[in-house]
Amino acid sequence: MDDDDETPWGPAQAEWNEHIADGVTRVSTAGHGGLRFSPERWASIPAAVRETFMNPGWAEEDCEEPIAIAVLGLGGERQQQYEAAARRMAEEFDTYAPCTPHIARDDEAAAPTGTAAASRAAAASRELPRCGYPMPRAKRPCGRPAGHTGSHA
Repeated sequence: MDDDDETPWGPAQAEWNEHIADGVTRVSTAGHGGLRFSPERWASIPAAVRETFMNPGWAEEDCEEPIAIAVLGLGGERQQQYEAAARRMAEEFDTYAPCTPHIARDDEAAAPTGTAAASRAAAASRELPRCGYPMPRAKRPCGRPAGHTGSHA
């Protein structure tokens, strides 16, 4: 096995790898996966976004992949869905909040010149707690009566 077969999640299953765009490959392992970036493509991702990803040169499939695809504009017909998923990640997890200014919003296309840039700058200036692993900002109520002791599974 050469270095190209190794991922942060274990050995790649080459038969499941998929070329997404120049310098971007979706990789799969027995239990997980994500995107692998060439050094040039990785450098094209804004530094504020790259710094939120756990493994340099990689985007984990559940949280980081939709952010990377949205920021790079690789979603094709599903671009708006990727942007919505990326915004959810940035809203729900403090670790990804710095990505917010780099994710397009549906309403920004119709915004007057400068408004979108101003909203991105305002979002970027917010101070948010950071940790080494994405954590929800607030627990959402589970819908069960207060004080219940049952499982949430």
